[in-house]
Amino acid sequence: MKTRAVTLEFVTPAFLGGADQSSEWRTPPIKAMLRQWWRIWAASGSRYNWKAVREIEGVIFGHAALEHNGKAWHIRSPVRLRLRPVRTDWIEDWSPTGKVHHPEVGKGPNGMDVGADLYLGYGPLAYQKGPGTVLKAPPALGPGSSGELLLRYPETLPVDEFTSVDVDAGLSAALHLAHLFGTVGSRSRNGWGSFELSHDGRPLLLENDLRDLAQKYARPLDKCLELEWPHAIGTDEKGLLLWRTKAAFRTWGEVMKELARVKIAFRTALDPGGRLTDVRERHVLAYPVTNHTVNSWGKNSRLANQLRFKVHRTGDGRFQGWAYHLPCGLPQTLVEKLSAEEQRNVRQMEARTWRKVHGILDENMDRWM
Repeated sequence: MKTRAVTLEFVTPAFLGGADQSSEWRTPPIKAMLRQWWRIWAASGSRYNWKAVREIEGVIFGHAALEHNGKAWHIRSPVRLRLRPVRTDWIEDWSPTGKVHHPEVGKGPNGMDVGADLYLGYGPLAYQKGPGTVLKAPPALGPGSSGELLLRYPETLPVDEFTSVDVDAGLSAALHLAHLFGTVGSRSRNGWGSFELSHDGRPLLLENDLRDLAQKYARPLDKCLELEWPHAIGTDEKGLLLWRTKAAFRTWGEVMKELARVKIAFRTALDPGGRLTDVRERHVLAYPVTNHTVNSWGKNSRLANQLRFKVHRTGDGRFQGWAYHLPCGLPQTLVEKLSAEEQRNVRQMEARTWRKVHGILDENMDRWM
């Protein structure tokens, strides 16, 4: 068995909800996050075969839903995680980070200003007349909160009688990718729960290592859209689908406000259709869309946003926002609900929509490399 210890420190507030939705230190969301980034490592080695990835993943992380030789196959994960809080800064009373203009909100034709943190964190954050944005179920884990994460696992494991998997290599890669891109907790795709990992007081990755790591797990956009699951960082003719805010900011609140502005910019540039409509550009981004329901999908279908935010600290202690795209195609279960004509057009719409979003990000942010 091998043991690895890293320190996890939050850069932005985290909503690691317990049973009552108030935050607490918990290992399940951290393990789920590592599992997600482990898949990115495993995907290329399995030739992007999701069945092969799922089988290996089950051996490492455990499962209760696979079969082997026609029989139910259950495995308990041999990977053990322990989290010891080192510093905890609880946020009991929320201080709003500022407002951004949203052209589609309000009763007038020109929109209105909305709370930037509420826009990115609706759910754990709520609106209350008077103070404005408040925590729905206090407290939240504040920036600077840190904990020691201890992992214990076998270095290799047999997958079947012929092959084995390098557990150590996969978890090492997952930790590196998590340091670069990882977030945890509610609304983490919007940059909440951004964290950084360190070992013996030094970042898990140095600046010079970032380029090689990101490129190692990259794949062209069109190829990514052929599969239904996130398996690589996308690329286009300009390079990685990875952006940074044009400036670094003095506080985490200022950078979250900028990320809210950017998200409003690319969302509102996409056609949402009417109240009841066929598939339009904004539905490719994420679903459901408030007040713009796809007839054949109804209100219960779900499609998570593939474009994600992360906040890092710069060398001088400032804060910079990142956006990155883990592209994948619309699930076939949703495509099959569309009319024959829509099915013929939707795949072309996907690529066209994402290129449009990437163009807006190019205007509002800087390509990372």
